[in-house]
Amino acid sequence: MLTRALAGLVFLTVATAHATDIVVPDDYPTIQAAVDAAASAGDRVLVRQGEYPESVKVEAKTLTIEGLDGTPTLLPGPKRPGVFQRKRGTPSRLTLQGVAITGGSTAIDCDNCSVYLSAITDSRDGIRIRGAGYGGNTVLVGNALTNIATGYGIHLRRHPLGQSVDIEENVIVGCGKDGIHASGKSVRNVEFNNVTNCRRNGIVLKTAAYTVTDNRATTNGAAGIVTKQETDPAYFLYNWATDNGTYGLDLKSTYDPSAFDFLNPAMGNGVANIRTSVGVL
Repeated sequence: MLTRALAGLVFLTVATAHATDIVVPDDYPTIQAAVDAAASAGDRVLVRQGEYPESVKVEAKTLTIEGLDGTPTLLPGPKRPGVFQRKRGTPSRLTLQGVAITGGSTAIDCDNCSVYLSAITDSRDGIRIRGAGYGGNTVLVGNALTNIATGYGIHLRRHPLGQSVDIEENVIVGCGKDGIHASGKSVRNVEFNNVTNCRRNGIVLKTAAYTVTDNRATTNGAAGIVTKQETDPAYFLYNWATDNGTYGLDLKSTYDPSAFDFLNPAMGNGVANIRTSVGVL
């Protein structure tokens, strides 16, 4: 949950208290200039409320970009990403907290990052993570994504076994593909997410997941929640899937579908409410 995830962020902040805080626009006029000036692992770029017409590139650095006294808004333009991060062969990690991104080809496109309490609007693609978990766990918590025109809301492309990924308390309203699409080795927690009005599926898990609980997937074009692994999550509880185009829950599972009926309400879906590998309900 959000409290648990933020506790880890607080620990990180304390552990790197010797690092430098760089304030935009006090110290540097742009976010990119402040990022370029960051020289130590754990530096923070603190951005005051306002509009910043720029696309920010972070390469081979471990730092945090954080809203300082309100929510700063990046305006990258229609053909550039809002925030673009690459490791370039160096252990590096980006944390984003309390920022807004409006427009852009992809709002956040990163190799290794965590995103907290941020808002993304009118981007073609939302949050794309290419190599989650390398050099640290990945946490995507408390974000709001609206009108992601042609792509995914959250797209987790790959990550190694043994590195945890938490996707929690995100709200996604309107996207061109799946609201949440996770591939890779495993995901630890997918909890309390709310996905509506995506053109394809609400939540798709092509990876093993430990906990999938308390998610809401409604009025999506295809299925509400889809799992592609034969190994069922340890906890699959209290997920609501209603009024989706095909199935509420579409699970690659050997369980009788009625086992999911009481603990995972699925209602009003176009083809069937629950489908597993042994039947439909």
